[in-house]
Amino acid sequence: MFNRKESRLLWIWLAVAALALDLAITAFVLWRAYKRRRLVARLRQPFAEASQGSVPPRVRAYAEAAGAVVEAGKLIRIKQSCSLRFQPDQSWHELKAESLVAVQQPGFIWQGSIKAGPLPLVSVVDAFVCGKGLLDARLLSLLPLAQAEGEAADLAEAMRYLAELPWAPDAILQTPGLTWLEQADGGFTVEAQTASGPARVTLWLDENGGRVRAENRPRAVKGGAVPTPWEGRFWNPQRIGQRLLPSEAEVAWILPEGPFVYWKGRLLDYKIDF
Repeated sequence: MFNRKESRLLWIWLAVAALALDLAITAFVLWRAYKRRRLVARLRQPFAEASQGSVPPRVRAYAEAAGAVVEAGKLIRIKQSCSLRFQPDQSWHELKAESLVAVQQPGFIWQGSIKAGPLPLVSVVDAFVCGKGLLDARLLSLLPLAQAEGEAADLAEAMRYLAELPWAPDAILQTPGLTWLEQADGGFTVEAQTASGPARVTLWLDENGGRVRAENRPRAVKGGAVPTPWEGRFWNPQRIGQRLLPSEAEVAWILPEGPFVYWKGRLLDYKIDF
């Protein structure tokens, strides 16, 4: 048993440790908020190419039917309710997420969190900004779980951005730096440059939504990344905020044993912001 003096010292040390932890957490939260503000500021920067490439008539018609308009210098804010799993035999985790999509350049910042009660158990940031990709996943917003930058992240995040253009019709109409090519089967290959070379996906669009495919999106595996076929689909058009958009989507890795659907989501809101 501790005597009175030892007990008092123990409580003092515990109080000091708790204060130090609280200060460390506060400092880290402020640092992450600062980094996010810098990332958003970079997302607003004009693309090196001032002019926009030609948008095929059917793609332009899709964006205009959704109600898209040209509002230069703005960001698109999209709110989502999502489900995510990391392996085919694992259970789904529910997330609330928000995505900022640029119109000044090809780019986005996506933030989502898996909560345990009111607390964010796992927080994730996916981004493609100024030609570079970023993944940052943390436990309790502090401890790193997964981080990625470099060539694989550049290409993977750029492909995600391109694949989600059906959810950002305003970006379709005005974002510079996108190259469109119509395919014989009715699809459209869209390409964006990254710091690690061109990234491209193929979109098939119709009045109900559509689908997307990339033949070689980098997939994280232990020790690196493997180019893997990747597909997604959009459906159930609804009036979402300011636009008429497919309200639901899912994406899957196409593995040798079959498709692995690992993400599915529903749009909650869409607006032109900032």
